[in-house]
Amino acid sequence: FFLKRRRPPRSTLDRSSAASDVYKRQVSTQSTWGYQYQSEKNMLAKMGLRRIYNANQMLAMGDKIISVDNYDNVVGHITKKEAHSVDYIKEHLDTPHRAFSVLLFNSKNELLLQRRSYAKITFPGYWANSCCSHPQYNNLELEKEKDIGIRRAAVKRLNFELGITEIAEDELTVGGKILYKAISDSKWGEHELDYILLCQKNVNLNPNKEEVSETEYVPHSEMEKFIERKRAAKEPLSPWFNLLIKHKLNELWKVIEEKKLPSIGSQEVKIENYLNDNMTI
Repeated sequence: FFLKRRRPPRSTLDRSSAASDVYKRQVSTQSTWGYQYQSEKNMLAKMGLRRIYNANQMLAMGDKIISVDNYDNVVGHITKKEAHSVDYIKEHLDTPHRAFSVLLFNSKNELLLQRRSYAKITFPGYWANSCCSHPQYNNLELEKEKDIGIRRAAVKRLNFELGITEIAEDELTVGGKILYKAISDSKWGEHELDYILLCQKNVNLNPNKEEVSETEYVPHSEMEKFIERKRAAKEPLSPWFNLLIKHKLNELWKVIEEKKLPSIGSQEVKIENYLNDNMTI
């Protein structure tokens, strides 16, 4: 426990009394910080101290995002904070929020994966697909024609999280839609109607460290080894990415490998309901 360790880039825990002493110790890598995150979180809970969230992440919790029904019809808007509250999710089982998950492949058919920063409020330190977020409740990102609103939101988020500037809206294709729920902790969770967006392009990465702590390109043939390696290192995969691996990833990877990406809007994409999967709330 009394290891030297580096203080995270922004406040994630209470600075008062004994908690501030904890942060005087240093570690050399973010990976080491991640390994000790849970043990220290438990210790602080026993001491009656609370977690204080990253200021920028909490500011983003005020964003208005799109509330939909289970068939993707817009119901209204909701704050990101409300949408991710476990209490709200349990009381509004028929109104998920609209989201997207990007699967970005390079010219060698390798999939870009990211590890979520420990500054993240939900699923900090979890490995996930290339990029995930929500379209906002505004005219541009609500636009439904050929899913242009979702694609606009994804281009914006790829730049914000990963510093990617090379991808245009018309280079993203909807490869699926999934409906799921999952719990992060006693306070936060997910309840999303998630658009799966596909893109194949070589890009330059400049990750935002408050969003992404690590990135890795993984070949199709190495995916199982990647999962085993992360499991052995106690680095979990996000529930939505686990669902993709279980139900859709091989199929979508094959589309990329065979160069059979459908043109935008050329086919109807059905919603696949995973609300009864064992990762639900």
